[in-house]
Amino acid sequence: MVERDACDVTIVAPPHAVSIAFGNNPGGGQLSGSTTMTTVPGEATFADLVVNRPGAAYTLVATASGLASVTSGSFTVAGTPSAVQSPK
Repeated sequence: MVERDACDVTIVAPPHAVSIAFGNNPGGGQLSGSTTMTTVPGEATFADLVVNRPGAAYTLVATASGLASVTSGSFTVAGTPSAVQSPK
């Protein structure tokens, strides 16, 4: 999650705690790893998330107090377990 203003410019702001969770969970999976990270500067990176069940059309939702939530594009998990990393 990257904080951006209305003109799509990255905001350098005080750190925020950003949490990530399933939005859509079609496989009934569990999300493990570091699900809360602190922004540095304005960006939160979740490098060790794991989904433990296969399924199509999973989504993740990032939330932080005082900011609008962000939902990922859908993704598929094939096999078990699979590491999920956000695109850069």
